[in-house]
Amino acid sequence: MTGGFKVIRQEVFGRGYRQRPHVKRLIVLITDGVPTRDVDKLHSEVARIKSMGIRVVGIAVTNLVGAYSQNPKLHTLTADI
Repeated sequence: MTGGFKVIRQEVFGRGYRQRPHVKRLIVLITDGVPTRDVDKLHSEVARIKSMGIRVVGIAVTNLVGAYSQNPKLHTLTADI
């Protein structure tokens, strides 16, 4: 998940990104809410993305929706900082 956010930040919304000034920046994240790599870097990568004015909308895909709706990692990804 962390690596994906880094690619999105650098490749999709990076300096070479052709900005349309009146279009909102949005990432739709479909996840089970459980990051597996570079977990220690996740919060800082999400903070960088949000500081760029990009909104993250999360969709939890799991059979444990009730349990994951309170998942702190998923909340970190989608809540406003």
